[in-house]
Amino acid sequence: MLPFKKVTVIPNVCSIQPWMVSILVTVLTAIPVTAATTPNPSDLSDGDSGSAIAQTTAQSNPATQAWTLIQTARRHAARGEVAKATEALFQAEQTAALLSNSTTLDQLFATIAAEQAKLGQYDRAIAIANRMSYTSLPALGCCVPVRTDAEVAIVQAYLSAGQVETAQQFAEGIQFASSRDVALVPVISYLAEQGQFREAIALSQRTEAYTDLAHQAILKSYINADRFTDALAFTETIADQNEKSVLLTTLAQWAWRSGKTDLSYQIASEIPESSSRVQLWIEVALAYAKTGAQERALTILSEAYELAKMQPDSQVFAQWSGYFAQVGAFDRAIALADGLTGYDQAHARVIIARVYSDAGRYDEAIALVQRVPDGVLQPFGDMPDLKAEALQYIAQQAVKAGQYGRAVQAANVLQEQGRVKALRAIAQHYQRANQSQEAIATLDQALAVARTVDRTTIFYDRNTFVTVSNAGLLLEIAQDYVAFNQPNRAVAVLDEALESAQVLKVESQDSVREQVRSIGAIARLYDQLGQGERVRAAAEGAFNLINQAPGSERSSVFPAWTVEPLAEVAQMFGIAGDREQAMEMLSGLKTASSTITEPIPRLWGMNAIIKAYGTLGAESQMKETAEAALTLVQSLEPAQRDWLIGLIAVAAASSEPSYALQTIQNQPQQAVYIPTLAQIAANYYAKGQDSQAQAVVAQLQQITEMIPDDSQREQALNDAIRYYFVLPGNQDPSIAQLLQAGQINADIQSANLRAYNWFLIAQAYTRQGETNRANQAIQFSLDTVKTMGDRFAQRELLWQMVEQALSTEDRELAEQLAMGFEEEAYRAIALQRLTP
Repeated sequence: MLPFKKVTVIPNVCSIQPWMVSILVTVLTAIPVTAATTPNPSDLSDGDSGSAIAQTTAQSNPATQAWTLIQTARRHAARGEVAKATEALFQAEQTAALLSNSTTLDQLFATIAAEQAKLGQYDRAIAIANRMSYTSLPALGCCVPVRTDAEVAIVQAYLSAGQVETAQQFAEGIQFASSRDVALVPVISYLAEQGQFREAIALSQRTEAYTDLAHQAILKSYINADRFTDALAFTETIADQNEKSVLLTTLAQWAWRSGKTDLSYQIASEIPESSSRVQLWIEVALAYAKTGAQERALTILSEAYELAKMQPDSQVFAQWSGYFAQVGAFDRAIALADGLTGYDQAHARVIIARVYSDAGRYDEAIALVQRVPDGVLQPFGDMPDLKAEALQYIAQQAVKAGQYGRAVQAANVLQEQGRVKALRAIAQHYQRANQSQEAIATLDQALAVARTVDRTTIFYDRNTFVTVSNAGLLLEIAQDYVAFNQPNRAVAVLDEALESAQVLKVESQDSVREQVRSIGAIARLYDQLGQGERVRAAAEGAFNLINQAPGSERSSVFPAWTVEPLAEVAQMFGIAGDREQAMEMLSGLKTASSTITEPIPRLWGMNAIIKAYGTLGAESQMKETAEAALTLVQSLEPAQRDWLIGLIAVAAASSEPSYALQTIQNQPQQAVYIPTLAQIAANYYAKGQDSQAQAVVAQLQQITEMIPDDSQREQALNDAIRYYFVLPGNQDPSIAQLLQAGQINADIQSANLRAYNWFLIAQAYTRQGETNRANQAIQFSLDTVKTMGDRFAQRELLWQMVEQALSTEDRELAEQLAMGFEEEAYRAIALQRLTP
């Protein structure tokens, strides 16, 4: 029996491209797949993999041994076992002293000194600091020497114990001038927070290199004490005009944020630097408008506008039209827009339209956008079309207000692709509101529009793009029908999408590659709907499409670019239940791709084959190909190896995680692969393979625990949460993924980072419609904010999160965050910003 059971796979033997022959010869003669020659690695349990890492590195690396002892000391300290903690730190110090690398030595000594100081072992901490140099920087390379960090930690430990005089004496005794100034800043801040402003100011006058930091600390304490007038008087003593502008800007901002708009205007008027003064006047004007004082707002905004025009390089930008609209001066805004030309005029009009939409004036918003010519606000294809975005926004706002007719009206102004997107969004809103008939009817409208689209364009960057069919649009609509419990309609639309995807609109490699990817997504949705025969038809269609590669590129040499799409086709045959054909196809593809001479293209191809084998569950073939790829990687420059090994691990994890985890565990610098592990976990979550994802996260956490630098560890965890778990790209994270993000977030020590991550997690839950989970995450964020020792930093973070929630239309989250302000004045203004 021939491996390809349907003749339709091979369109016409005479038309087959020469390079395809090598694959078909292998497939049609049914050459057996070679068994793997490498031994199978042992399966990794969560605990065993971590202990193996610790044991291997600890036996050979004093830095890792010292770090392990520091962690042990921290655990003892958390349990109140001071003597044991002190002893562990002493051992860590002795172990670190064995290091020959002075930078690593100083970095560890800085951490040990800080931990000793927290335990009250000040003399030991000072002795360690004195063994350090001022030449070693932190692992992240910024910004002051690690010895300075250690000295600041000692000062802060003294202050935490209430030993202010001792802290000051120690700081003033530091011989290195810059370090001395930095160490004095916490003392100055402490005195100011205690209301001892005279003493704090006097001490700040004894600093030289970091006087600006001292002044900022004093100003923030004035703000914390609600002493804005005294703070203004303090700024009058600052001689440097740039520094004075910075301080007055901060003071003016927090004045209006606490409801002191008159004082804020007065402070802003004192700012020496004119552009900063203009910006603050704008903020004050908008604050007045929120209180209903429209005339006062217009007066201040006009003053700011006139000052802006007087700047040496002044230009009247479109944003000013938006400012006038926000204070209710729509006639002035439109007149200003009409005075502009080209891009600026179009931009001004869509900005005003958004403000009209916020005010519920949808007809005026739509009419104004209609005056903007198509394309003028998208000068380059990779840039967003601001006109389309404005219409999408108007439709979104109208839907939220229950004005579905207005939403459809806005959608119909859009060009075809944008109209499809807007109509789908309206349909989804209907579905969430349990209005199923309206949802289906609106989605039917979107389908009708999508059918009129002949081709779409995908931009990789400004100069690189690819033209494809409308299959992607149809696929998205089919996915919506599935979500709306309309499987028959979904299958019918998928049939249309498959037919469309099999026709090239432009003959190019990229077009073929992208349309094969679309067919792969179609096949997977067919499979989800139980349409096995259609899955096979999709696989055959994709194979035929690859054979339509541009005639100018026909060659007897196997083209590297075809490996990825052909491997995708093999996966489709596997999904269709024809594992034998899939495996034989991959075997032929593997043989043909071995003729690729350039290592990077060959590795890309091998990566696609590894992924396909893994998806099919062909462990031995996957491992054999991966081992060959890893061997090839070793022939490359060191700078290229890590990211390529990471790609191989991600591909190998398309099966189960043990081999990928073993691959990473075998690398000398495992911390480099934390993003790789995060990507693997995110991929598993996207496929609903939660247990595999959790196994990967367990190794990720074990590796981060062994990073001998707090800042690096925090950054690694933070990046994993934000880029791979909460903001993973086009697809929203799953509930399990967000729960995992919360667990990882608990490992982050910085309250600021942890609180902000909880906010991001809450936003992600909101997008999923998980209101209760979102509320819980926001409460975690608020609880974490309260643990921050710096009151000013608390307010700063809360305000940042409120503003971001408003910018993404998460008004319920914004309201909860606004309620987190302890001071009534700040809470009232934050809540006021929620009003349209």
